[in-house]
Amino acid sequence: MFDFFSIDYDFGDDVHIHSQCRQVAGTYSREGELFTGTEGVCLGGGKLTGRDVKIPEIKLDADNGQVQEHVDMIRSVAAGKPLNDARRIAEVTMVAIMGRISAYTGQLVRWSDLISNESSPLFTQACVPSALDFEKGSVVMPPEVPPVPGTA
Repeated sequence: MFDFFSIDYDFGDDVHIHSQCRQVAGTYSREGELFTGTEGVCLGGGKLTGRDVKIPEIKLDADNGQVQEHVDMIRSVAAGKPLNDARRIAEVTMVAIMGRISAYTGQLVRWSDLISNESSPLFTQACVPSALDFEKGSVVMPPEVPPVPGTA
């Protein structure tokens, strides 16, 4: 496991997000994102710099996003209109997986490499060992050696 990750996501159309985190027990941990656009920069916590851009007011019932998620879910159930965020959640998870693959291999990873480019070595790549391998008891832990970018 790396001590920290620093990943530049390029979504095209001059949209970049720089994500970083540190994850070693007993050390100062920090997670953060830096959203860079054509008109300015926004830190993951909401601080904006750059040209004065008008942001429409979003009216929420709760000051906490996690509470608001529950409010939205309860309203959708009561109204008989269930929310389905499965696709969005799957896509966000894939973006995180892409960042991790890129960090461990030291290579550029494209969405198409994992989803549609059949000639990519990453296409339909599976996690190993699998859950079944653990169930069979055949998993042998590899020796603990620090990871080296580009050799994973």
